[in-house]
Amino acid sequence: MGSNWELKSWPKENFVKLIDLLIENLNCVILFTGLEKDLETAIYIINSVKDKSRIYNFCGKTDLTKLIATLSLLDLFVSADSGPAHLATALKRKTIVLFGPTSEKLTAPRSGCVYIIRKELNCKIPCYDLSCKDNLCMKKITPEDVFSKVLEVLKNG
Repeated sequence: MGSNWELKSWPKENFVKLIDLLIENLNCVILFTGLEKDLETAIYIINSVKDKSRIYNFCGKTDLTKLIATLSLLDLFVSADSGPAHLATALKRKTIVLFGPTSEKLTAPRSGCVYIIRKELNCKIPCYDLSCKDNLCMKKITPEDVFSKVLEVLKNG
């Protein structure tokens, strides 16, 4: 969910729509992982989804050992470009990584189980313009784009 800088974060409203799609169509159980600083965003998302009964929030409740144990149980992990995405792929978990301002060629996890989603814009990548107000590189990735990739990844094993 979160990332080490705001420009790499996917809009929380998109997470709400994606989670609704996942629960309605695939009956998924959703686990939130993150730091204490991610808790407010996680609570917003959880309070905004239609079915809260299939969501578990571990933000701020896991250390590295517990995070690794949690990730090892997942069928699929969806994340912005983040450390946990690297951990999930190291654990051979199918991982969808949303890339915006950073370059997947430079920073993507290296594994056969990683799937990248990026929208091409007229921006220079990598982009370290922390003053960017639009963040279109992340906003252009829609919940439907991610849901479609989830279906593709799950269908292919």
